Amino acid sequence: MSTADLELFGPPDAESVYPRFTTVLRGYDPDQVHEYIMALVARTESLENELDEAREQRDSARRRYQMARDDAYNQLGARMADFIKLADQQADRIRREADDEAKQQVSEARDLAQQIRREAEEEDERIRLQAEEVLQHAVAERDRLLGGLSLSRELALAELSTARDHLSGIVAQLESAMEVARSAHIGEPAEATAEGPGESPAEDLRAEDLLERTEGFDIIMPEFLLREEGGDQEG
Repeated sequence: MSTADLELFGPPDAESVYPRFTTVLRGYDPDQVHEYIMALVARTESLENELDEAREQRDSARRRYQMARDDAYNQLGARMADFIKLADQQADRIRREADDEAKQQVSEARDLAQQIRREAEEEDERIRLQAEEVLQHAVAERDRLLGGLSLSRELALAELSTARDHLSGIVAQLESAMEVARSAHIGEPAEATAEGPGESPAEDLRAEDLLERTEGFDIIMPEFLLREEGGDQEG
């Protein structure tokens, strides 16, 4: 039986401790029954005493536990308050340091971005000026080459015209010489019979004079062809 059951039923009364049994025939021995009941009563009283003592110990333990818990809570509260205060201070310090570091990093990033932008603008300006200079040089070189080619073309055309006129004169002289020679050969048999062997007619002398002349028959090469030929030989 538990202590709760004992508390529920309460202390036994006299009737329950010392019950009266009806004596019948062939029943138990009254002395043995009485002795057994007295033993139960003594046992019950001992258990009740132990129960009272256990209750007193329980109540005392509860009081000590409550006092210890209050003391522990008080001590823990003070320590927790210190911990919380220290944690708040540490958190504030870390937050301030983080804010300062973040501001410094942002400032450094802005400075770096501005520096990169300035360098990019300077490089872009340098490349633009260099490109304009190269373009101007290319345009000047193109104009120079086109001007030189135009002048060379005009000179070549003039030299070709001069060479053509000179060659036309040479061809005319050759045709005249060939015509004189042809006329001289056609009239040669009759004149040879009349004058005899060993004598040359005047037309032969004229034709030979024309064929032997070198003045006016020189072929003048254009200057641009001479320049090209000289360049090939040097190469």
